[in-house]
Amino acid sequence: MIALLHDGRIVASGTASELKRLVPGGLVEVTFQDERQLKRAFSLLQERYNVTEGNRDLTLTVAAGASTTQLADLFIQLRDARIEPSDFSHKVPTLDDVFFKLTGGKKYVDYITPGIIVLTVISGIAYAAFRLNTDIQKGIINRFRTMPVAPSSILGGQAASSTLSNLFSSLLVLIVAFIIGFRSDAGTVEWLLFAGLLALLTLALTWLAIFFGLLARSAEGAGSFSYVLMLFIFISPSFVPTDSMTPLLRGFAEHQPLTPIVETMRSLLTNGTPGDRARIALAWITGILVVFYLASLWLYRTEARPATS
Repeated sequence: MIALLHDGRIVASGTASELKRLVPGGLVEVTFQDERQLKRAFSLLQERYNVTEGNRDLTLTVAAGASTTQLADLFIQLRDARIEPSDFSHKVPTLDDVFFKLTGGKKYVDYITPGIIVLTVISGIAYAAFRLNTDIQKGIINRFRTMPVAPSSILGGQAASSTLSNLFSSLLVLIVAFIIGFRSDAGTVEWLLFAGLLALLTLALTWLAIFFGLLARSAEGAGSFSYVLMLFIFISPSFVPTDSMTPLLRGFAEHQPLTPIVETMRSLLTNGTPGDRARIALAWITGILVVFYLASLWLYRTEARPATS
């Protein structure tokens, strides 16, 4: 027995098969050999089925029903019209489809992907703090302090390498998301805005990591600040809507910095618009970047520690 909860109440219950019957299914993607057969099939099938163009070339998506008899009827019609598909696939509803149908949302993978990407960045910047503190403990940073080299260039190199590494990790996460079913309604402009926002967020959080890397007294403790950021990402709309949280958690979630950032990223990818919290997200990211950039440069100039023996 499976129960689906929404806003603290059970909205549906039953076996997996029973729940899947609550969602219209039987979507068939049919691929044809050429444009002529595609148009003939479209004209034939639209009289009886809901037919749309598929995500791939020469493909139609047909709402033909979920039963074997309904599928057979579809292909009998194509055969009688001497239209021969080159390939087809049958999609049946999943429990994710059921959940978001009953709660009015999108596919869960579409919902959580932006939050998972931010979580990836948070996990990655902990290593930046660890790496910088390791260089401090070895005396490498102290050697740089004796050279006529600007502090911004030394720390900037650390920030640049960490930012690029984390952006690459985020790209891998996005590729995996597409493989398991993530789909976006964003156009080229929205994708560029998303990439720019992600790059700026990664840079800002990297400077935060550099500050704690300079501040920590051991390499092991340098990355511990990331656990606080992980708490922020879990108490945010990254995985569940804030409406489903208790009043106390909802109040915190709606007024912490990662919430508008995740919501803006999600809106760009799933709705194709920045949403109404984009300015707040940009303000938080810019503030974090400026504050921890300046704080890191100040700490670099004032803190000097010898290498451990």
